[in-house]
Amino acid sequence: MAYDTGQSGTAQCGVIPLRPLAFADVLRGMFRTAVGYWRQLIVLSLAVFLVSYALIHGAVTVAFHSVGDQAQLLLEDGTVGGPLLVVGGVVLLGTMAVTAFAVTLVHSICAVVVRHAVLGGPLTVRETWSRALVRLLAVFAALSAPMLTAFVVLVAVLVLVLYAGPGGLVLLPPAVLFLVWIWARWSLAPAAVVFEGAGPLTALRRSARLVRGSWWRVFAISLLFLVVANVGAYAIGLPFEMAQSATTLVDGADGAGVPADDGLWLTRDFGVGGLLTLLGPAVAATLSTLLPQLASTLLYVDRRLRTESLAPVLAAAAYVPPEPVRDPEPAHTA
Repeated sequence: MAYDTGQSGTAQCGVIPLRPLAFADVLRGMFRTAVGYWRQLIVLSLAVFLVSYALIHGAVTVAFHSVGDQAQLLLEDGTVGGPLLVVGGVVLLGTMAVTAFAVTLVHSICAVVVRHAVLGGPLTVRETWSRALVRLLAVFAALSAPMLTAFVVLVAVLVLVLYAGPGGLVLLPPAVLFLVWIWARWSLAPAAVVFEGAGPLTALRRSARLVRGSWWRVFAISLLFLVVANVGAYAIGLPFEMAQSATTLVDGADGAGVPADDGLWLTRDFGVGGLLTLLGPAVAATLSTLLPQLASTLLYVDRRLRTESLAPVLAAAAYVPPEPVRDPEPAHTA
């Protein structure tokens, strides 16, 4: 349904009504987007995290076996060798880079899908992928701004504590409050990047302007879905962890007495246990990333409906399905 009038008489454009969104409207919009665009949103995001975790798992597995002797010493008596430090540092940096890429790409995918969902237009997986990649760097910069701010503020507090003693900790509560304020103030920036084609700095300013006057509402809804998403992700991950632990025990019993250098370690590490190691975190990451971002993107639309009279623009841009071609009626002869 691209554009019609519901039972309440309110015009409907895509997955949302053309009026300021109540909390129930946000919930319905999230559900309709997830159901109507499940391939573009859920399947594509899950695939991104699966591939990312497969790369990380493979790199960690290969790195561990490349320094197997030193890794064993670390486990036995805490001895850390130079090669182990180098390999561990490279793997850590690679893991951070791959994870950041996956999270940023899923944020971009979510905003692209919601942008089309509010207009009710069709969207293919290929189009979603290409449009998400186009805005990837700008979305990454917008997401990085709050994290960089938090890093700078917390380092400044730490330096003050080191030089001024424990009395410097009095600045920690105000610093945390400031970071919470910044987080909510800039939370709509990724949506602004995708919806408006804005650069990172422009998107941050747009988010701050849209949140002004409704900070508590944006903060409360965003925090609610962040908590729900992380609790749900933890609950979803538990069965996978239990199954993976059971598989590890079975594999360990079956593989008792097999030398570590028998050449079969790659097959064992990428067996059923390896699959569960990838699938559980990927499903959990998909939920914990998509749910808050869906809410934030719909809040972005809501704030524009409230402050910028976006409803006529959405109505004009709404997707209208083409009329079916009808065969001409045969002429009747007298």
